[in-house]
Amino acid sequence: MRKFIFLTWCVLFSTNCFCAVKLGVYLGPTIPMGELYKFLNTGINVHTFLNTKVLLPFELSTGIAYHEKKTAPKIKLISIPLVLSYVKNFHLYNSYPVFFKTGLGVMFETISGLDIGISNYDPVFVLGLGTSLRKKRVSLLIKITYSFVFQRYINLAKYDGHFLSFNIGTYIFRY
Repeated sequence: MRKFIFLTWCVLFSTNCFCAVKLGVYLGPTIPMGELYKFLNTGINVHTFLNTKVLLPFELSTGIAYHEKKTAPKIKLISIPLVLSYVKNFHLYNSYPVFFKTGLGVMFETISGLDIGISNYDPVFVLGLGTSLRKKRVSLLIKITYSFVFQRYINLAKYDGHFLSFNIGTYIFRY
C-alpha cells in the first residue's frame, strides 16, 4: 500500500509528469498528394494546438485548410481537422529538440461550387515531424505533417485524401 501511495504521489506532483501546457498556432501550405494533386491546387492551412503532458504527452489540434480545383468550374474544399496525437520529444546529439507525432481524428469537410454543396466528416490519420528553435522567450516551430483522409464517405469521391503540410508556428502560451 505504501508503494502505491508513493507512486501516486510521484505521478501527481512530479514536475516531469504532472502538467505542462503549451498553446500555439501554425500556418503554412498544404499540398495534395497522389491522384488529388491532378485536381486540387496547393492550399493554405491555419492550425491551433494544445500540448499537455499528464502522464503522456498529447496534442489536441484543430484548424482549417482551404483548397480549390485547378480547372473550371471552380470547386472549393474547406476542411477542418480535429486530431488527438501522441507526441514524442527527443534530442539528437548537439541539436535542437525534435518531436514526432502520430494521431487520429476526424476531418469535417465542405465541398462547394456551382451547384454542389456537400458537407461531410471522415476519419483522418496524422504523422508529423518537427523541431522548435527557442531564443529567450520566443519559440519558432517548424513542422512537416502527412495526413491521410479516408474520403470514401463522400458520394462523388473517387480517391482518398493524402496531404503534406509544411508549417511554421509559435507558442502563444506556455506553462
